[in-house]
Amino acid sequence: MPVSANWMDIAWDGTQFAAIAYGSAIAATLTPNGMTITQQNVGSSQSWKGICWGNSRFCAVSSGTLSATSADGVTWITAIPAVTGTPIAYTELTIADSNAVTAPTLLTVEWPTGVPAAPTRLDMVGSGAPSAPTVLAVLSSTDMPIWRARCLIDGVDVSARLEGQIVVDASEGAARIATVRIVPPSGAVSPLDYVGKTISLDYVRVAGGTELPQRLFTGRIDTPSYDPDTTQLELQCLDDLQNRVAALDRAVIDGLVGGRYTPAVQGEILDNWDYAVARLSTVAASLDADASGGIRVTAWQSANVWATLGESQLLYQRTRVVYPQRSTLVNRVNISFDYRYPRLRQRNTVIGWSGTQIDMAPSGWAYPTQQDFLGAAGGSGWQVVQGVFYPAPAAIPHASGGYIYPAEGSIDMAILHMAQRHSQTVTESYAIEVAAPESITLNGELAHEIRGALASSFDGTAWEAALDVAPLMDGGGEQDYAPDAPRSASDEAINTLLDQAKVKILGSHRGARVTNAILCDPDLDLDKHIAISTTALDATGKVVRVVHTLDLEAGSALSEFDLACFGIGGAGIITPSTLTPPAPPASAVETQDWAAEAPSLTVNTFGITPYSDALMGLLLNPPQSIVVDNIPNVGSKSFPNPYYTAGSYPVQGFRVAMPGVSDADRNPVTKSVAQSYQVVIPADTLQFNVP
Repeated sequence: MPVSANWMDIAWDGTQFAAIAYGSAIAATLTPNGMTITQQNVGSSQSWKGICWGNSRFCAVSSGTLSATSADGVTWITAIPAVTGTPIAYTELTIADSNAVTAPTLLTVEWPTGVPAAPTRLDMVGSGAPSAPTVLAVLSSTDMPIWRARCLIDGVDVSARLEGQIVVDASEGAARIATVRIVPPSGAVSPLDYVGKTISLDYVRVAGGTELPQRLFTGRIDTPSYDPDTTQLELQCLDDLQNRVAALDRAVIDGLVGGRYTPAVQGEILDNWDYAVARLSTVAASLDADASGGIRVTAWQSANVWATLGESQLLYQRTRVVYPQRSTLVNRVNISFDYRYPRLRQRNTVIGWSGTQIDMAPSGWAYPTQQDFLGAAGGSGWQVVQGVFYPAPAAIPHASGGYIYPAEGSIDMAILHMAQRHSQTVTESYAIEVAAPESITLNGELAHEIRGALASSFDGTAWEAALDVAPLMDGGGEQDYAPDAPRSASDEAINTLLDQAKVKILGSHRGARVTNAILCDPDLDLDKHIAISTTALDATGKVVRVVHTLDLEAGSALSEFDLACFGIGGAGIITPSTLTPPAPPASAVETQDWAAEAPSLTVNTFGITPYSDALMGLLLNPPQSIVVDNIPNVGSKSFPNPYYTAGSYPVQGFRVAMPGVSDADRNPVTKSVAQSYQVVIPADTLQFNVP
């Protein structure tokens, strides 16, 4: 490097390197091969920490507050450069009265007082000619409101052909509908040509010669109809909400709607609109679109009141109030949910057998083979994991001087490691109650039922049959195993049901409707919460329907609205529950003491050991004679068996009865869980004032 410095970072711009040093104003440029280095000056001694290249310039940052940029790594700028060009912040102000108004951006203020002002702030860094146009229209109390309607069909302005009334109807959770009448151009008219065309409707205020358009509707023409008597074309239009939601990716729907979805509760859903509705069933909100067509979710509750309307704003002298019927209320939701999965158990044990020469002498040393033992143990419902076998003596000397030769493959001791698997179907049966105590006190119990189920498809039968089927439990023991339906999925399903229950209760308690109208205001929409304050009525609620009607012949424009009001009346104060899944029941633990049932394997000889069904191990019937081979000067000879007793066991050979599985640990078992929750109904204002 050209000088000794605390070189910190280096960057490449495609043709050369640039480096900066810590605690100085030193920089450097390096040729592509890094061999030719030229010292440069950043212009300010700082604690330079890093450098990078992008957007046609190097940028270096320090550990303080300063940064520096350079286009070539040679000339560095450590201050904001002077703006070239002419910055402009247009503000058009039309004043029809000498009163005050402030309009930061696109603000229309009617009947202002004070000194009108339109402050505009424009901050610029860089070159060019930035501008911030602002239009301000100020109306005095003597100005008459002037408006017109604008309609574009497939981008063509047909406003001059509008006739009659324009009606835009927006309802919570539904498609926005518009009805328009136009006079088509003279000549042939084909109504079907209008189907599917885009259409937009604007309410355009004209203030002091300035037009302030506000969108009322954006959508497509759904149903056109022509009236030969009036020569008018009526267009029924929709914002195509359902189809547009159905076209969204599910990840987009998840982010838009929120809420929960699980097939265990809502089932498998293919259509994305139905999927959105399913998630919405767990959210206290509605899905619809705004006037510009933007899909949105509007919450039923809000602490913010968009506007407070009094007698001077309301057009109807009497506000219409409709109360909900008791039969439509739900104040208790009973949830039934079953979670089914297998409980897997693996038993591991060791069994052994040995036959000493003394034990085997009565049978003439008729030792068993490996297969005799394995066949008996393997047929007991258990599987042999590992076997250790000890061979019997090759030859047993006899008093005659000869030898008794056990059969080839005979054993006199064996140790077997055994394993047995079995599964048990466990069903957790949840009975959950979500209730609104205040409403129950006032209205009596009005119940609703919802249910869900989650079951694992894991094949316990295949797991029982082979020890190499996962999950491997080499050490034995037991566990719940549901890889396709884990505990987290059960919790999510219960959470979904709890949210559905809460939304069901809340939704049924917002059935009160308050209706009135104001002069047309496109900002009045389904996402607004409104307060009404008159001498006769006080009410608050969310807009659930708004109908904008522009009567072109009468020159009137109004917006009628319906408010949904939460409420049940006062019945005390309760503490709402946290809606989280209840704790699961204790695991289904095996009840059988099977280890105590493991058999003891002995040598049992008829005439010596009395027979019983409980005899386990090797059962032998002594022969009448014993053959001895290789007797000197004799060869082979039979000798009477001194242990012989006439008769025989009903069975002989190896008998191994391993512990079975009790019905209590094999048959399906149900474990019940009960839990109660309580929710609080929000309280909107809805009261009449009696003079």
